[in-house]
Amino acid sequence: MDDVEENNLEMNDLEVYSVNISNSNKEVIFGGGSDNVSVICVESNEEIFTDTYNESIFYANFTADGIIVIVYDGTVVFYDINYHKCKEHFFNEEVSVVKEYKGRYFIGFESGRLIILERYEIIYDYTLFSSGILDILIDEEMFYLLNNESLLIYSIDFIEIKRHKLKNGQLFCMMNKLICVIEESILSFYTIHKKIHEIQIQEVECMLTMNNYIVLGGNFNYLMLIDCNYQIKKINLPIEGSTRIKFSNNLLFISSSDDKFCYGDFNKFKVVESEVGVIFDYALSKEYYVLAGEKGISIEKIESFE
Repeated sequence: MDDVEENNLEMNDLEVYSVNISNSNKEVIFGGGSDNVSVICVESNEEIFTDTYNESIFYANFTADGIIVIVYDGTVVFYDINYHKCKEHFFNEEVSVVKEYKGRYFIGFESGRLIILERYEIIYDYTLFSSGILDILIDEEMFYLLNNESLLIYSIDFIEIKRHKLKNGQLFCMMNKLICVIEESILSFYTIHKKIHEIQIQEVECMLTMNNYIVLGGNFNYLMLIDCNYQIKKINLPIEGSTRIKFSNNLLFISSSDDKFCYGDFNKFKVVESEVGVIFDYALSKEYYVLAGEKGISIEKIESFE
């Protein structure tokens, strides 16, 4: 979208917690502390749709045939392509995490409850932990759930495979069939059935898997890269700390603890000041990115590194 102009949609007292981009890259959906969700056209900055709820928005995204909105209090609303409500659920519990996989929505709650929705309907509803679900990973055969005390592995048809006890589980990701879990200042490596290795590390804030590496960021001015042989190397960053990391179109995109946003290809990084203050979320397309934070959203072009 060559004609996309940079837009800073700063709204007084509007904290935005969730932002996503449509598959066409023409629309952006966002919601947060104002209890509103909105869809805007990127090129014109025109608001296409808005709706209001009783609490803050936890998650808002485009679906194959409309949009989905999930509120912190457990309200889930599906809209059709014309933004008419077509299904509502009221779970009346505080949401802790939402993940989507091939049209299924995995919703974790602070109570330890997991609900899975498909085609608007509940296909799974069970309390798996005595405390909140921190994160969920899904693949073709299994899904994995993390909380402070346990790593739980389920088959995709809802059969429990294994439950590993953890010491303060915080983050996790997958690398070559290994489940990589941050437990305080330890990075632990699990197969489905057992723990096979661990590495002492600094405390980290974010992690992902990229090109057979685990990438770790935290309150330090570099990234840690760990390969399949557990070798560690560091990549210096032009920011003071990393709060979120994403990888898209061969570029890393990193939000920082000092209200900056950074992206690059390891050899070169560009740093921009956040127009939204503290960054809570961001979404990526090939041409632009959208920051969501304590002062609304900001749409910015991705500059070429060629």
